[in-house]
Amino acid sequence: MATFNVACETVYGSNSVAEVGSRFRAANLRHAFIVTDPGVRAAGLADKVEGTLKEAGLVCTVFDGVSPNPRVSEVTAGVERMRAAGADGVVAVGGGSAMDAAKGMATVMGNGGHLRDYLLGLGGTPPTKPLAPLYAIPTTCGTGSEVSAGAVISDTESKTKLVLFPCAARLAVLDPAMVQTLPPHMTAASGMDALTHSVEAYVCSRADVMTRTFGVQAIRLIARALPDAVKEGDKNGALTTMLYAASLAGHAMMGGLGQVHALAHAAGGCLDVPHGATNAILLPVVMEHHLEFLAPLLAEIAPLMGENVFGLSAMQAAERAVAAMVRLRDEIGLPARLRDLGVKESDIEACADGAMGPAQFFFIVEPRPVMRDDVVGMYRRAL
Repeated sequence: MATFNVACETVYGSNSVAEVGSRFRAANLRHAFIVTDPGVRAAGLADKVEGTLKEAGLVCTVFDGVSPNPRVSEVTAGVERMRAAGADGVVAVGGGSAMDAAKGMATVMGNGGHLRDYLLGLGGTPPTKPLAPLYAIPTTCGTGSEVSAGAVISDTESKTKLVLFPCAARLAVLDPAMVQTLPPHMTAASGMDALTHSVEAYVCSRADVMTRTFGVQAIRLIARALPDAVKEGDKNGALTTMLYAASLAGHAMMGGLGQVHALAHAAGGCLDVPHGATNAILLPVVMEHHLEFLAPLLAEIAPLMGENVFGLSAMQAAERAVAAMVRLRDEIGLPARLRDLGVKESDIEACADGAMGPAQFFFIVEPRPVMRDDVVGMYRRAL
């Protein structure tokens, strides 16, 4: 018998961030450990959350030592700081990097040991005890980490990105005010990350009617709102729409991801390239590689992307879907080639090894298994 479970509760709407303090107190928590990054803190967004927590009579400690690709060492530093402060709950404020790092900290605080004990792919096993209470407040419109049950952490020793699972937040807070200052280039990259989550989850062999329901709405909203969000911010509610669409895409990920993320994670682990932009480049390449196999599903995605497919065959509609992904990426000004991110031909072999390695096992088999030569070929077409 199939089951379906939404990972966490979601509060959304104007000024919903004000809920965090009362929720924290209601859980008998007293000291909030705020995990963020320097950019989010400089924008005043972490201060805003800290203010709502202090208004509720809570003690706060802020940790902003998180990089765009969060690292094992940063999680370890956060755990040490949290223990020293005596904090009893975690509040993540930021994009996927801050939320994933916070998930790692909450996992270690609840289970003990070292983060590497729980990272899948290089010998770690899933945590067996509950996380320390974790509340997630996104400041970007893309990763869906606030509602997903997984996290991705970079291990600089092995030069790989590793998966932590399960590690869902207790509460996700979607407040449109928290994304109003998001720069256009970050809106573009995080938005294409959300589209990748939706598309990969939709064509994944483990997808079902439940996860695809989230994916349908996410793809439709992203295709419509992302260009306006990049060009005009929230002038007509586009950023708010993207905030909600990205969270829907996070729920869609419960159906699984695939080779776009396998290749992107491997490139990110080896070369520290930005995740959202890498996904935007690889998404149409991977979909095109599997075009014949995925034609029926991509044909369903085409009209969600705004394509008129009346009278077309499934293959023709699938081609329209992939072309629409390319047009959307180009319209919002993201790079079209991996070389634009600094990837060189000489990097491909190492990236292919990473993509085919155990750290990416959960992704590389979807939407159907590939050989190493296939992976090298996809990297080269994207270069």
